[in-house]
Amino acid sequence: MTIFAEKILTNLVFSKHDEEDSKRLIGVSLEVFSFYCGALSTQRILSNTQVVSQLIEQGDVNILSHPSQLKHLGNFYKILINLWLNDDYISVFDKNIQQLNPLLTFCKTENWAPSNQEVRQNRVMRLFHILRGMFRGASTYKSFSILFDWFYPEHFPVVQKCLSCYIQDPIDDDVIVLILKFIVDLVDNHSNRLRFDTWSINGLIVYKEGANFII
Repeated sequence: MTIFAEKILTNLVFSKHDEEDSKRLIGVSLEVFSFYCGALSTQRILSNTQVVSQLIEQGDVNILSHPSQLKHLGNFYKILINLWLNDDYISVFDKNIQQLNPLLTFCKTENWAPSNQEVRQNRVMRLFHILRGMFRGASTYKSFSILFDWFYPEHFPVVQKCLSCYIQDPIDDDVIVLILKFIVDLVDNHSNRLRFDTWSINGLIVYKEGANFII
């Protein structure tokens, strides 16, 4: 299983972004990775291999770093969030997810100077592809609650900050659409992960905050 995991991660790290065969290889590698992480038994086996254990604990926020690989990046974090929330690693979830803090801090505090436009756009799109992937991956009540409690309210203002900046002239349709897709993913409840009862108010908060962007 270690050799299998090493091969998958090698494909993700070293595949070239400008070759069609490499794009297909990354896509297939993520599909296989997702398949084996879909069952708790194989997920636990994978997470206990040295290479995946290092990925979980140390992370690699620079993986799939080219702009053409951002959609694959979202799928990668959809898998990674389930590894982070695995019973063997849930106790250090807060430590592991701190890997995203530099990117979040940049997007929340960046002065949005015109000279930084290309760098800013790349990082904003990278952040929201990662967030989309994580919230799509958190499909159960437990996993969503843990992830949402991390994101809200501390990091939630990054949504309004980025949306308000890119909705002004010149409007960047790609960024705006991506942020709106993230909001759709956030309020998605097809797996009944949101609850509206006296035990949890996350469902009410999610719909309240989501409505603020629509109304």
